Amino acid sequence: MDKMVTIEKLKNYSTGITVLYAEDSVDIREETAAFLKSFFKVVDVAENGNEAIKLYNTCKYDIVISDVRMPELDGIGLTRKIKEIDPEQIVIITTAYDNSPVLYELINLGVDKFITKPVLFEKLLAVLLEISERIHHKKEDFRNVLLNTRISAMNEILVNIAHHWRQPLTAVGAIVQEIYDIFMYQDLTRESLIKNVSEATRIIKSMSDIIDKFSTCYNSNNGKEDFSIEHAVADAVFIVKDAMCIHGIDLVREIEKNSIIKGNRANLAYIIVEILCNSIDAAAMLKCQAFFFFFSKFSPKI
Repeated sequence: MDKMVTIEKLKNYSTGITVLYAEDSVDIREETAAFLKSFFKVVDVAENGNEAIKLYNTCKYDIVISDVRMPELDGIGLTRKIKEIDPEQIVIITTAYDNSPVLYELINLGVDKFITKPVLFEKLLAVLLEISERIHHKKEDFRNVLLNTRISAMNEILVNIAHHWRQPLTAVGAIVQEIYDIFMYQDLTRESLIKNVSEATRIIKSMSDIIDKFSTCYNSNNGKEDFSIEHAVADAVFIVKDAMCIHGIDLVREIEKNSIIKGNRANLAYIIVEILCNSIDAAAMLKCQAFFFFFSKFSPKI
């Protein structure tokens, strides 16, 4: 591939990618770091493996580039420590030594690429382009999954709100129709009007309370506070109670009274909702399997 084409493609793919570079030679470190910084916005530099692992423990890097021979902690030790933290971490090793046992050990540790020294920047360009393209597509896939998850969660919320609102809306519609009928038959009195309006207001208030309950369950501000486990469970059960009724599931709640914990009530409620939804799905599947078993076992043969 033409060098200029490679450079342009790397600039496109390197956006947002972070790099940790470990090299003990001052001249090589400064020259290579300057080259890396022309493509990557974040390039942290370490003089040895110990300094590199300290940086790694405080920050998430997309690419780690390390020399093999370094004082205090060499490239093998650094790679081993990094892979213990994140087995999927991308590691590129630069080496001037053709030492088969060392290379085999690094391969077994899961090193992604080797670059021989002295480093030829055209070779480094090609390796960085390949790695950056892979990271870019992985991040795009993750963003798509995250987007689909959010859309799915939003659809779930809307379906549940619609389900909880359907009956109250029907009731409000019936009240409006009753007021209209009474008026048309000229039987509308102040007492009947106040009664119907009060009932409609009560139902609308209950619909507002439904929105508040959904907000409590789904909107997390990541803050921590003292809250009752019983209340978090009640929030979750409210969301799925109709689904349980449809599938004939009885829920038995055994909670110690006045159980107060410190944390995020919305997060706990959401987790409970997920567990209950999975349980409902599993119960529905078992019912279907039992039905098909019964049907296949006892249905008349034709």
